[in-house]
Amino acid sequence: MNLIKKNFYLFLLLLLMTFGCRSCDTVESTKIAQSEIYQDYLVDASHSGTRVTATFRVSGSTGTTIDLDAPSRIEYNGRELGENLRSFITGTTYSLASNVFVGTHQFTYTNGDGKVFLNELSFEPIELVGAPAVINSKEKTVIMLSRPVYETESLETSIVSLEKQPETNSNSNPTGNKASSDGPSYSMNLHQNYNSDRTAIVIEAGGLKDFVPGKAEIVVKVRANKDLQQKNKAGGSMSYTCSSKAHPVNIKK
Repeated sequence: MNLIKKNFYLFLLLLLMTFGCRSCDTVESTKIAQSEIYQDYLVDASHSGTRVTATFRVSGSTGTTIDLDAPSRIEYNGRELGENLRSFITGTTYSLASNVFVGTHQFTYTNGDGKVFLNELSFEPIELVGAPAVINSKEKTVIMLSRPVYETESLETSIVSLEKQPETNSNSNPTGNKASSDGPSYSMNLHQNYNSDRTAIVIEAGGLKDFVPGKAEIVVKVRANKDLQQKNKAGGSMSYTCSSKAHPVNIKK
């Protein structure tokens, strides 16, 4: 590696550390103006479970994380969220996990002045319906969904091969979905591949031409960002992802 490249990578590392450390540091909520607290709520759901995470930051989405001191607190569906073990990577976060799908989510944040902010979101699970056992890569495939993709949602269809991948070496391409720079693809993500009324996914003929034939799994995931219903001057964000079960398929050339 020449000196210019080395210095460039060192600069990038220092830049990431500077901004990363700031966003993952923590300050006590009693030490800042309550109007400067940014609310951030994330829901990650699937058929097998749901995890919610609440993070509070100073002034905006990249600000220092905040440790809520009494009387400040955050409740989720009527239950107070506990603080996670603080780390350099995440700073201070609050979360709760369950082993069932939860579709209705209510976050109730009480700040240090006793003011209450109530924010809610809801969505239905999404699954593949009647997915075929075999997908012919030369033919168009349409698979119905258990519900339409909402207008506010984006869709991703993930197809992952269960076939054994060949050994790679240091000269193989480390990026992308291919096992090597000129080999077949063992995973593929299709985006916004729904039909006109958003009720089915569509895999166009030839869309899997580079995919390795054999056993695979297909999963759909929707995600959306929502506006907060109640926020202070600093604002906030609310988002969710919802994934289907993995459906086994056989990819044919």
